[in-house]
Amino acid sequence: MLFASSRLQQFSRKIEDTAMLAGSEAFTQALIFYNSVKQAARDNVPGAQPLLDLLKELKKRFVLGRPPKKCRVKLKKRSIMN
Repeated sequence: MLFASSRLQQFSRKIEDTAMLAGSEAFTQALIFYNSVKQAARDNVPGAQPLLDLLKELKKRFVLGRPPKKCRVKLKKRSIMN
């Protein structure tokens, strides 16, 4: 039973690491896109300014890359052995 619990904890950590990496990569790509639109707006590319305005509205919903507190969901950690 102890072996199964240990293996399950390892698997859980790997899942968490994968989710963290995927989130980091998604954030990086979103930032690249945002900066590209921002530069396009500075260069007066047609259609870039309305898109930048929309992205700025979306950006207001997040603080330091996180949703506002009222949007966050708290997850309770449960023991595997419950």
